[in-house]
This record gives sequence, C-alpha cells and structure tokens, in this order.
Amino acid sequence: MKKRQLLFFILLAIMGTTGCKKEKSPQVRVAVVDDQNNGIENALVKTSVKGAGDGILNARVLQEGKTDRFGNVTFEFESTVLIDIGLFDNLGNLVDSTSVLAEVKRKQGRSENIYRKKLVFR
Repeated sequence: MKKRQLLFFILLAIMGTTGCKKEKSPQVRVAVVDDQNNGIENALVKTSVKGAGDGILNARVLQEGKTDRFGNVTFEFESTVLIDIGLFDNLGNLVDSTSVLAEVKRKQGRSENIYRKKLVFR
C-alpha cells in the first residue's frame, strides 16, 4: 500500500512540473533607425490589421507609440496576432512598414516571447 502511495505522489509531482507550462503573450519590439542605423527618438509607430475599418476588432490590437531615446517601442498583445506595423512622419505620411505574426508561446523557464522588427526612417 505504501508503495502505491509513493508511486502516486511521484507521478503527481512529475505531472505538476512538466504538464503545466504557462502561456507567454507576444510582444513586438520595433526599432526605428536612420540610414546609418542610428536609433530615432520620438518616431510614431502604429499597429493595424487588414480590414480594420470593416469589422469589429479587439481594440488592444490597434496600438500606437513613440520610440524611446534608443529608437525602440514595444507593443504587447494578449493573444496571437497578425499585424501590420507602420512608421509615420510628423505629417502622418507612411514612411516604412512591415508585418509580423506574433504568436502566443508556451513559457519555458525565463524565456521571452519577443518579436523584433526594424523600420527605417528615410
């Protein structure tokens, strides 16, 4: 009987440590640089999705932010998203753009879930 209880607790411990990995929401880190690869501060970056004007969207998908002094801005999402990322000048004109599929991943240890993209301000 004690052997069965011990075996049960060992199996329970193994299942508790390996079978329950948490999900890590995606982050998208955008670097905005000039032609010489220098970071650009206060550049406006916006995220959008195809058909954003045609339907109902999760408002957290549409985001915007300005870059820090190193030219970086980070966007966080709760779930997997396929987004377009646009870099805009002071007049609101699109300067550069890219797309990214940012997926939720299983967290393993201290691993991050960051997608990195670079946009060039010409």
